[in-house]
Amino acid sequence: MPVFKPATPNITHQALDGEVVAIDFDKGIYFNFCGAAGPAFDALISGIPSEQLATLFTGAPADASSKLAAFCQRCVDEGLLMVADSPAVAPPPAPSPVAWVEPSFESYTNMQQLLLADPIHDVGDQAWPKQPGSPA
Repeated sequence: MPVFKPATPNITHQALDGEVVAIDFDKGIYFNFCGAAGPAFDALISGIPSEQLATLFTGAPADASSKLAAFCQRCVDEGLLMVADSPAVAPPPAPSPVAWVEPSFESYTNMQQLLLADPIHDVGDQAWPKQPGSPA
């Protein structure tokens, strides 16, 4: 049972109005997870094995497991998640079930320059903010 973790420490996520937004500060890309994708991403980050994702949803269709496996693969392909070296000794308790809504997952680069020059996360010795490629 694969257990996932963020691919880098510079990935953060937050639930907002039933959706989850994740930001990869290394690439300057943000992602919007809607429907089942939001709770699934939260569960994966918390250490719930990917095979258990379908059990988190009520009214999930027969092909929910394959749709969630495709979602996991896309998160890996986008560089958001990677398989954890060793799974947690005891998986965290499963969150309360939520109603199934078809998962969707979009990525956006329209704020890439701003996110790459993030003054909160990339403060260098010479200047604030640190620009990519500039000396520390």
